[in-house]
Amino acid sequence: MDRKSCMKVDIERIPEKIPSKSMYVLIVEPEDIPGDAPVLLFLHGKGEAGVSENEVPKVLLHLSPPFQAIQGHLRNVTVVAPLAPPQPQYQGQKS
Repeated sequence: MDRKSCMKVDIERIPEKIPSKSMYVLIVEPEDIPGDAPVLLFLHGKGEAGVSENEVPKVLLHLSPPFQAIQGHLRNVTVVAPLAPPQPQYQGQKS
């Protein structure tokens, strides 16, 4: 059995009704998920922040849990990876 074909990968915008206030979330879950399966919430670092659907693949960098789940290495685990918006820079603040 090919483990990669057993994963469902979806990108959702939350909340859908307010585009200017919404964020994107990558969800990777097994096709046949048991009812008591764990959920892993992955919070990325500053360098992976973004505001558009095209930037969601950034959460897959550095062999992250979402990447591992897509590869089939995290079986029976749902991985949720929200794409956080960049933080505003303030005058005098180091990046």
